[in-house]
Amino acid sequence: HTPTADPANLVIPVGAFPETDGTLVNQEGRAQRYYQAYMPAEPIMESWRWLAKLAEAAGRKELAGWAKLEDFTRALAQSNPVFQGIDELAPPSSWRINGQAVAREPHRYSGRTAMAANRNVHEPAPPADPDSALSFSMEGSGKPPSSIIPFFWSPGWNSAQAINKYQIEVGGRLHDGDPGKRLIEPGLSEAQYFEAIPAPWDRKKGAWQLVARHHIFGSEETSALSPAIRERSPMPYVALNTKDAAEAKIGEGDLVRITLPGREEQLPARLLDSLPAGVAALPYGLPDGPFVEGIPGVGIKKAEEQQRQ
Repeated sequence: HTPTADPANLVIPVGAFPETDGTLVNQEGRAQRYYQAYMPAEPIMESWRWLAKLAEAAGRKELAGWAKLEDFTRALAQSNPVFQGIDELAPPSSWRINGQAVAREPHRYSGRTAMAANRNVHEPAPPADPDSALSFSMEGSGKPPSSIIPFFWSPGWNSAQAINKYQIEVGGRLHDGDPGKRLIEPGLSEAQYFEAIPAPWDRKKGAWQLVARHHIFGSEETSALSPAIRERSPMPYVALNTKDAAEAKIGEGDLVRITLPGREEQLPARLLDSLPAGVAALPYGLPDGPFVEGIPGVGIKKAEEQQRQ
């Protein structure tokens, strides 16, 4: 329970993506099916199952008969033309190879008995999956269609090294083609790129081009708020090329004054040989530091002694 749930009248435990089956649309506009990695504990369920139960409780008949994922995707495909075909992205849940479902777990999967040993020394039966042609088990068929490949493995090969066994040629398409269906097709006209090329920056004496410098710890917007990450984050600074700093009589750690649009900042200097001449860098994303990127003609001067103190 979190403060977010406090003002709610109804809180519904909906499964996260490893706990659910569904459809995703990638950057290509291709709809693809994804499958749950494990069966969640009750009462966690997929969003569409909760919708069906809420509709039933409210006396609505529109969602009656939703028992499997394919029932939901079929209704979705019929409701809007843009979704036509998403109910055909993968084989139905009744699909089998020689009477067997496709195994989610590789042959080397182990420890199934130990995982439940705190509850019962006998290995429980794997849960049934009504929504796909996959089984929560090591037992199952061989190579499945490309749309329901749970993992890459082949005798004598390990994990990603076995991908070539599933391809027509190394680096080529899968034997059954790319899984999914493109919902958005590219237009007939060719896009025009890189036509508005800015003029080269003509540096003037005493002016720097300001750019961003990313750090592993501190530059990512959410992790930077974590106390542990902030301890590893650098303090705010301005980085200068060593030769530029020598000409401006700025040394490592000296306090410098940066003239930004509408304001001034004072930061300690760091000298970096990797920076090109005429380029200054500010750390990106630090909560305690300023960030201005891509401004040409920024003035940087060594702070006066009185200001240093």
